[in-house]
Formats: sequence, C-alpha cells, structure tokens
Amino acid sequence: MVSALLALALPAVQAATRYWDGGSVDIVANGDGNSDGVNGTWNTTLKNWDQGSGLAHVAWVNGGDTAVIDNASQTLTLGSNI
Repeated sequence: MVSALLALALPAVQAATRYWDGGSVDIVANGDGNSDGVNGTWNTTLKNWDQGSGLAHVAWVNGGDTAVIDNASQTLTLGSNI
C-alpha cells in the first residue's frame, strides 16, 4: 500500500537527450544544446555531455538517454562499459 502511494507521488523520470562535446577533461562551461563533437573519451565519469542551452555539462549515466554525436570525422573512445 505504501509503495503504491509513493509511486503515485513521485514524478516519472524521462529519458533525456545528451549532446557529445567530447574531450578528455570535464567541461566547466555551460552547454549550448549542440554536439560540438571533438575527439574524446566516452565514460561515466567525465562531464563532457551537453544537456542543453545554458545547462551544466554532465557525465553519462548509462540510463535511457539518447546520445547525439554530430561530427563523423572525430574519434570517440569508450573508456568504460556503456
């Protein structure tokens, strides 16, 4: 009964679109909502995913998010199981 009530009270988590900005270090500037795709490492620790215009970059979370990678000439290295 309690779990049913909690399920009704909590909002559903929606998958997000993340834009690859690449690199091999955390990106401290806010995103612009575009994939600026440069060479880099895709893992779950580097904050190199753009969430959208004016929002902080985040690390990939291996959830149901959609990855947008726009530059076909870049090298993207998987640094962990994705």
